[in-house]
Amino acid sequence: MDTAQANDQGLNLDRETDAPLLHERIHALTQQATVQSQELERLRRMADARVSLLELELHCMADAALDASVSPAVQQVAWRAKQVARDDTPVLIFGEVGVGKEWLARSVHRTSPRAGQPFVKLNCSAIAASAIESELFGRAKDTLSGVTPPKPGRFQIADGGTLLLDEVGELPLDVQAKLLRVLEDGSFFPVGSDHVEHVDVRIVASTRVDLDDAIVAQTFREDLFYRLHVFPLRIPPLRERLEDLPTLCAVLLAQISWRTGRRNVHVTPAGLEKLASHSWPGNLRELANVLERAMLLSPAGDLEANVLDLPRRREDTAAAQDAPLVTLDEMQRRHIARVLALTRGRIYGDGGAAKILGLKPSTLQSRMERLGMRRAGPRAAERAGLDPARAAGGDGATGVGGAGAPS
Repeated sequence: MDTAQANDQGLNLDRETDAPLLHERIHALTQQATVQSQELERLRRMADARVSLLELELHCMADAALDASVSPAVQQVAWRAKQVARDDTPVLIFGEVGVGKEWLARSVHRTSPRAGQPFVKLNCSAIAASAIESELFGRAKDTLSGVTPPKPGRFQIADGGTLLLDEVGELPLDVQAKLLRVLEDGSFFPVGSDHVEHVDVRIVASTRVDLDDAIVAQTFREDLFYRLHVFPLRIPPLRERLEDLPTLCAVLLAQISWRTGRRNVHVTPAGLEKLASHSWPGNLRELANVLERAMLLSPAGDLEANVLDLPRRREDTAAAQDAPLVTLDEMQRRHIARVLALTRGRIYGDGGAAKILGLKPSTLQSRMERLGMRRAGPRAAERAGLDPARAAGGDGATGVGGAGAPS
């Protein structure tokens, strides 16, 4: 036997010896990959379930804040939002910083035929102008280097659902032009791509700036304004809806409880009185900060007035002096609303709104009816997660029912 034949026979013997080990190793790796794949699928389902639960809680908080409102202005906004939710009409929400524009947008999505599809938000003022186009429309893969992977934009992620463009007035003009095309025919080009994409997305936009002034300043396209301004909604600031303080405190405390783990936290009547004395330039966002700070300062029990740390601003006085003049009826409505917020809707008896205002209960009720006002009852309280007895004036604190999610 020559050397070549001997080497071949030795190689065959090595292959025969190594083959079972090789098959065993392949089998072990296959099993390991299967286990890892099953674990990844389990984690994905768990993440999807958590996201769905969080979205549900967010929508429920938004619905509670609107449905339980006793403010005529908010009730009108909520009614209009439900009417427009049935169609795909673009909605433009106006309001100061922190008034709850995202809550209203979520409510529109929640009551629309797209409720089972994604609700996606983009804060146009929080992203650099150089990056916002790819955030909105996505980015194609870099075909030259192959290093940069493709990235879906908010429009692709929201396909079939609703996209909230928060602070839409901050969009750069070149991005406004691309947004206008999406509103016209649902098509766009991702950044770095020459292939058009089509999406089916319902647009809800919000802004705190006066877009008419932005058009005059040539920072906002007039044609885009009219595309978005099909169905405008304006949310009143907190200072114009103080009668909603008990309900809003309940919703916001439920939201905060997700992070703190505390349940059944209330604001006392004295605490509500202190809250009603503030002008709330930061609206619901400022109120949420005050309540969370109070929970940290009061680790147990209800939130008393002494733990509600309200900021003192010289701007508040200036804002009050510059506030537009209103009718006598509007002044009466606001004052009655503030007193009702302090009494948690109670009209009769010592400590009731009628006693504080120096009116007969029947006179106060007649005046409220003439002014288009109503007080919170047990049903409204239950929708907001409140104890109905407390809402009716039983022991006068703001209750929280169940956990909430950030809005």
